[in-house]
Amino acid sequence: MVDYSKWDKLDVSDDEEEQGSKPKVHSFDTAQSVTFGGGAQGISVGSLPSGPTEDEQDDEPMEPDDETLQEPGDHREDVLQCRGLAERALHRGDHEEAIRLLEKAMALGGASCPGLEDDLRRARRL
Repeated sequence: MVDYSKWDKLDVSDDEEEQGSKPKVHSFDTAQSVTFGGGAQGISVGSLPSGPTEDEQDDEPMEPDDETLQEPGDHREDVLQCRGLAERALHRGDHEEAIRLLEKAMALGGASCPGLEDDLRRARRL
């Protein structure tokens, strides 16, 4: 048999537990400054690189081959690649290229891709 009498003599109440978990917040009347590491090291503010990084350059969308249209399988990545290229073509003002790429994406199974049909209709109106 288990003796639970020792649990009756605990000093901590439920109210004290709740108070201990509350964050302690202080308001300041003036602006404050914080020094990290004792101020021994200086912090320099740098700017972002002006051009794309190596990782970004490798992540360029590529148009899938026309032979891909006949291959069965999952073409979701190809649909997204065509859509990305079509968006770039629209930004450049090349509407014919954008329509061609969006139609190719639809042929690859892009009808299930949300918003692709709307993009194609929009590109045809331009």
